[in-house]
Amino acid sequence: PPFTGATDADVLTKVRKGDFTFRDNDWKEVSVHAKELVKHLLRVKVAERCTAHQALNDAWIVQTAPAAPAAQLQPNVVENLRRFRAQSRLKKAALQIVADRLEEGQIKALRDLFLELDTDGDGTLT
Repeated sequence: PPFTGATDADVLTKVRKGDFTFRDNDWKEVSVHAKELVKHLLRVKVAERCTAHQALNDAWIVQTAPAAPAAQLQPNVVENLRRFRAQSRLKKAALQIVADRLEEGQIKALRDLFLELDTDGDGTLT
């Protein structure tokens, strides 16, 4: 994966900041054009990120990917995806518990405060 860190928290911090690298041992078989597409998909600011439509019409997807030979995934990729999915479910459950205990007015106040603090409109606070 392009985001690495010593802990899950380190990885999530890098995801939020858009701080990623294409390490040779994981990305050596990936073409420059494919990496460029990934870079466009991982842009932090939504306005700068390519849309799904743009990605599906990218030259690499349209011309190169269909003719590419099958590639073997690194062994840790599937496990990393499973851990991320489990974290996402846990986070959603925790947020649901918190939200269930708040009154509508409190939720609105928190939403308004978040939108005020989110000065660049990317959905994250830095």
